[in-house]
Amino acid sequence: MQTSWAYAQLKKPYLPGDILLSRETAETGKCCHIGLKALCAEYRDVCQGAPFRLFGGPDLAVEIERSHWSIVLLGSFNPSIFHPAWFAQNEVISKEHAGTSEVDVIHNEVASVTLGNQIRVTCEAKRFQVEASKAPEILLLDLVSKVFGDLLPHSRVQSFGINKSVHFRASSPEKRTEIGRMFAPTDPWGEFGKRIQSSEGEQVGGLMSLRMREIKNDEDTTGSLEARIEPSPLLDRRSGVFVAVNRHFDIRDYKEGSGAIQAIRKLDQEFAQALRDSDEIIDSIASIST
Repeated sequence: MQTSWAYAQLKKPYLPGDILLSRETAETGKCCHIGLKALCAEYRDVCQGAPFRLFGGPDLAVEIERSHWSIVLLGSFNPSIFHPAWFAQNEVISKEHAGTSEVDVIHNEVASVTLGNQIRVTCEAKRFQVEASKAPEILLLDLVSKVFGDLLPHSRVQSFGINKSVHFRASSPEKRTEIGRMFAPTDPWGEFGKRIQSSEGEQVGGLMSLRMREIKNDEDTTGSLEARIEPSPLLDRRSGVFVAVNRHFDIRDYKEGSGAIQAIRKLDQEFAQALRDSDEIIDSIASIST
């Protein structure tokens, strides 16, 4: 992404898998990096030599095997314009990235493209989403800010969400079952719960999905912070853990014709904090998974 804030600040190529940088991280030297098997030495000066760790703390490290980030805007959009050539023409991506982009569908009602084999864009008449499974996640904010802050500020955007999800393994199948029992005790379920508690074998019953929500309102928006924990569908079926966090915002007193400016300004202000909130929740769960 030629206009990427992260690239501009580092002034060197990003190595996928080595570092996950946030705007605050680069500016303050504070580290909130996750899922690192190793740290590329040339980046240590960026964070002033601060220690890097996996989730769960240095003594309880849990490797994050898969991560996913997305930004979702709700409002009114024109899917048919979101072709890789349009992004390149408006200098959101380079011509080289446009040449390696993939188009699944572009239609009046829906568009789905992958830009430079890195960021997936999906747009419907009332929903616009960008997502990535490789860091740096700041590229998502760069793209949305460029598109709706600079190029399409007239677009109606009344709500948005910042999402992060991870997959990791508990230290053992028994540990994952223990975590499930902690979040969803079997006692209140009567005989049904007793049968789950006493189940044995390779697969035992228990927690399938749990969601928790915090209400978060301020003078500009109403919203929530929601977390979900489930068995991972992508890792080992006995020990894999999936955690997803959503920070949702609704613009207060949105006025027709005010476009996307309020939402994009708020998104830029809240993006780093939303990811810190996500990491705090994920870290808490990961710390009991070893």
